[in-house]
Amino acid sequence: MHDILMDEHEMAEFLQLQNQPQPQQPQQPIFDYRQQGDFAYTNTNVKLAQQPQQSLKKFEVASSSSESPTPSSRKASSAQQAAKLENESSWVSSETQLFSFPPRELVLQGIDPVAFMVRDVRTLDRKEFVNDNVMAFMLNYIAVNMIDKELMNKIHLCNTFFYSNLTRSLPTLCFSRRKPIEAEHNVTLVENCSRVLRWTKKFDVFSKDYIVIPVNEDYHWLLITVFNPAGAIVNLSSEDESRKAPMCYVAFFDPLSGLDPTKKNHMCYCVKTYLAELYDKTKTAGKRFASADNTAFDPDRVIITNPKNLPIQSNFYDCGLYTLHFIEGLFCYLNRPVTVKDFPNFDWSALYPAANEMADLMRDKIYNLVLKVSDQRAKQRLSRYEKNQSTGLSQEGNLRKGRRHSADRVRKTPRHGEYRQRRYSVNPPSRAVMEDPMFLNPRAMVEMPATRRVRALRLPEENFPVIY
Repeated sequence: MHDILMDEHEMAEFLQLQNQPQPQQPQQPIFDYRQQGDFAYTNTNVKLAQQPQQSLKKFEVASSSSESPTPSSRKASSAQQAAKLENESSWVSSETQLFSFPPRELVLQGIDPVAFMVRDVRTLDRKEFVNDNVMAFMLNYIAVNMIDKELMNKIHLCNTFFYSNLTRSLPTLCFSRRKPIEAEHNVTLVENCSRVLRWTKKFDVFSKDYIVIPVNEDYHWLLITVFNPAGAIVNLSSEDESRKAPMCYVAFFDPLSGLDPTKKNHMCYCVKTYLAELYDKTKTAGKRFASADNTAFDPDRVIITNPKNLPIQSNFYDCGLYTLHFIEGLFCYLNRPVTVKDFPNFDWSALYPAANEMADLMRDKIYNLVLKVSDQRAKQRLSRYEKNQSTGLSQEGNLRKGRRHSADRVRKTPRHGEYRQRRYSVNPPSRAVMEDPMFLNPRAMVEMPATRRVRALRLPEENFPVIY
């Protein structure tokens, strides 16, 4: 007690020092140990003297290191950033975007970039329907990378939403000719045509040689292609010569197409009405793309046709793959594209005798193109997601990756421990799938002897069920 007591002189000296004005120092950020440990700053008045001596030493070390970073600190920060990226990639979900295609520098007229997501890759699984994003990606890839630019300028490639907007609010198969066409349905169709015509107001569609329309209706993909749309226009000043020119053909490519024409009648009626409204709104006198001569639209010169011997899918979920095969077959595989001169007797099997096998390869082809377009970050995200889900082409294991993916071999040794069954496969369906009671084969049904006999007799098509 005696050591801490002051006499009267010491107390007076102490009070005199306390009353003297102190120079004001700028307030410095004070380290706050209460919030984030030993490496946080704050402006609150916390006395460092109240903190443990060990914490003060840590603070001094941290302050000195921040002023002059050392190689070890730089290594530590890079390791933290790598750990952060690894943590982010571990949270990849089905809604994660992989890429946008095409890039800005490759965007063509009438082509909208597609944001490709992880969930879109999942539709490449066997027994899954490819969604509209996969179809849009492949349409863009074909237009940008597989079709010559000179030929692409002659093609109007509609997006996957064109037909759905063209037939909005219309009853199913209302123009199938199985029942009388109601006037109000025609009014609705004309209104829908006016809506979609705004999409092509900047160029003359009749100047194109092809109008390509991918269609999805009732979870089924098919293709409608208009060859030589200008063939429906007759020049009245030289009508005889104009009628000798090639006509306009609307080709119906359906991988489930058989003897029943109901769907073809309905869809092609809608496309034919669209062509008539397109002429009326853009090519008549006084319109933007009107001809200098006196012309007229002749609906009788629009011929609806089915190409002969189209490939037919062997299940009810590969329709999108066959539709993409049709588009590639029209413009990409030959030395020349299919033209109006090949109609009306166009035979698909004469050009592509192995069309079924070519369409079966499409799932792996799309997956490989997705990997080709993806950058390193997108590939890591996809690989991380497939690893978390224990599925996907990247999870086959090292023993199988070196082999040809389409090989069908009987293994004599057990699988590798890290092997995961591949889901994006071009192999034939397994026996379990073939014996599934829900598994049906439309190709086999169409090729039955009874069906072939009916086709040879050419009986009235309206009397056959839809499955044919």
